[in-house]
Amino acid sequence: MTASYSPSGNFVACGGMDNMCTVYDVNSRDSTGVPKIRREMMGFEGFLSCCRFLDDNKLITGSADMKIMLWDLEKGVKEVECNGHAGDVISMSLHPDKTSFVTGSVDRSIKLWDIRDGDCKQTFWGHESDVNSVCFHSSGFYFGTGSDDKTSRLFDIRADQQIGLYQTPSNKSGFTSCGLSTSGRVILCGSDDSAVHSWDTLKAKHNGTILQISFSGIS
Repeated sequence: MTASYSPSGNFVACGGMDNMCTVYDVNSRDSTGVPKIRREMMGFEGFLSCCRFLDDNKLITGSADMKIMLWDLEKGVKEVECNGHAGDVISMSLHPDKTSFVTGSVDRSIKLWDIRDGDCKQTFWGHESDVNSVCFHSSGFYFGTGSDDKTSRLFDIRADQQIGLYQTPSNKSGFTSCGLSTSGRVILCGSDDSAVHSWDTLKAKHNGTILQISFSGIS
């Protein structure tokens, strides 16, 4: 359900319904060419939904047991545990300076966490269903979201509130992923209707569907 490369590209972490996070060393392979396992983190009480590397030795995980954990991969131990969501943690995005991160949950909230002490610094509300995706802008001042409530939103950390609401004219499908352009002027969301939608963040104008994927005829 989730995968992440370390910044160096030396390691990849992945996990899902097996309630485990596995880290592979892509530069070290067995006789069949499969990357060797560097570390396996077990003990999750729900599926692994998201993981992000801080560096080659630090990894943050989010899971369906409502927990967020910072791991020391060299020692194979949990350093920090963040608790606060009232439902499955579904999505995660690191702040550009890697001192904080945001998480989205089925409890309809987005929380901003301090990596250094594991404390929740801010909680953002507005969505009416699961927050499936969160994405920081490169400035670190705000982030975008995509939700099952068929909306995408923009939240400003400095203002501590929502500053943008984006919907499609048809309003038929929820959103499973989101991304912001470098300028922040465009927000993109992938939806359950196999399309990618685009909006002008300042005008809150739907720019249309820029890509549509059809699986008909594929066996």
